[in-house]
Amino acid sequence: MSVFQDFKSYEISKLEYLYRLLFDRGISAVFIYRLSNWCYMHKLTFLAILLKHFNIIVNHCEVAYQAEIGQGFRIYHAIGIVIAKCEIGENFKIFQNSTIGTAPKIGNNVTFFAGSVVNGFINIGNNVQVGANTVVLKDMQDNSKALGGKTQFLDVK
Repeated sequence: MSVFQDFKSYEISKLEYLYRLLFDRGISAVFIYRLSNWCYMHKLTFLAILLKHFNIIVNHCEVAYQAEIGQGFRIYHAIGIVIAKCEIGENFKIFQNSTIGTAPKIGNNVTFFAGSVVNGFINIGNNVQVGANTVVLKDMQDNSKALGGKTQFLDVK
């Protein structure tokens, strides 16, 4: 995987890309995570740890270098995001103050809105939305939503 894989969908000039990389916390956080993950995969663990802590200092966002996140990863409003070691599919979107603890498996095209939390050995399917301030306590099927502070599942058809 390329460090730049998440940014291929942006239709912007190279100068604007550089500007966003420097001043957009979400884009910067994803880029630094990709660098730290690349270092980890190439047995440069100390550098990966340094980059993770740099991301915390600069973007107020902690993404574990061991996390396996597919391409299309986007962070909106990076402050307060914590992503521990987990497996996440493609086109994952996450908003501020959300936490993904250790060990969940998350499918493709999943969105975590502000303040959402998932922790433990939980499986979340594809095309799922986790609403604001929702704590997911059990597995979620494909095409469902968790809303209102509890895990309520609605079919999305």
